[in-house]
Order: sequence, then structure tokens, then C-alpha cells
Amino acid sequence: YLYGFILIVFPIIYTIIAANNLVARHVDKGSMAYLLATPNTRVKVASTQALYLVASVTLLMALITVVLIGLSEAMFPGLLKIGRFIRWNAVTFLILLVVAGISFLSSCIFNDAKTSLAFGAGIPILFVLFKMVADISEKVEFFKYFTLYTLLNTDKVLNDNGYVLTISLILIAASAVLYSFGVFIFNKKSLAI
Repeated sequence: YLYGFILIVFPIIYTIIAANNLVARHVDKGSMAYLLATPNTRVKVASTQALYLVASVTLLMALITVVLIGLSEAMFPGLLKIGRFIRWNAVTFLILLVVAGISFLSSCIFNDAKTSLAFGAGIPILFVLFKMVADISEKVEFFKYFTLYTLLNTDKVLNDNGYVLTISLILIAASAVLYSFGVFIFNKKSLAI
């Protein structure tokens, strides 16, 4: 339940709100004009916003990991396999980074905060819903192919180093593409400010 819902949904809510506030909200409210009036380029402004999002998501997952290890050791000393737990959280973090990248890209594409939020929140929420539906029954298990959370395969993540390395590289590459494309689009688009 912890990784099936709580540690997926709550970080997603944070990333959706943060990503939307970093670019689209500034454009929508007109405050982006002030940022762009400084001697900083559009690329630097958007890259700084992306870096902030990545850093905050990293800090969030690091904090969650440390707190859960601390609570586990306090309540059940020596029972947690910390290496496996960190591996699981690392894969969860990389998936969350891709989800944040989707929200950031949406924030860079749309000038209107509402539209940005609709796409930036809609896609990650669909991923969660597809995961939940796929877990209901074998008849609707095909929904697992429409969500990133299928990559959180417990047996493979905890026992297969090759699987973890492969999906980690794919998720890192996907994140880099999403953030880079967001910065590129923001640099090229016409702003209504």
C-alpha cells in the first residue's frame, strides 16, 4: 500500500504543482516578463527552473528514504534490507523524475496555467489510474502497458541488477529528453506577456 499509492500519489501532487508554478504560472500571471527582463537568457531561466524541480524531487525522495529507514530501524531493528530498499526508492525516484519532466514540459509548452495543469497533471494521474486498474484483475491487466509504474516490478527491481540498470538508464534518458525539450520549447515559443 505504501508504494502502491501513498509514495506514488503524494510526490506526484508535489511535482505537478511545482512544475506548473515554475514556468506556466509565471507566464500566465505576467511575472515571466520580469524574469526575462534580467540579463538572463530564456534558456538560463528555464534551465534554472528545471534544475530546481530536479533538486526538489531529489530532496523529497532522499528525505522519504531517510525517514523510512529511520522509522524501520527504530520500530523493527535489523529487519529492513537497506540496500534493497534504497534500490527500490532509486527506481521510484527515477520514475518520479520522468513524471516531473512531463509536468515541466507541459508547463513550458502552454502559456495558460490551466491548460498546463490539465496536461501536466492529467498524464501522471492517468499513469496512476492505469496502474490501479491493471492491478484489479487479469482481464484488465493490459492497462499496465500504459503506465510507467509497471516498471516498479517488485521481483525484478529487488533481485535483478540488469533490469534495474536498464530501466534506470532508460528513465534517466527520458528525463533528460523531457527537460531538454521543455527548455528548447520555452526558448523558441512566443510568449504572451
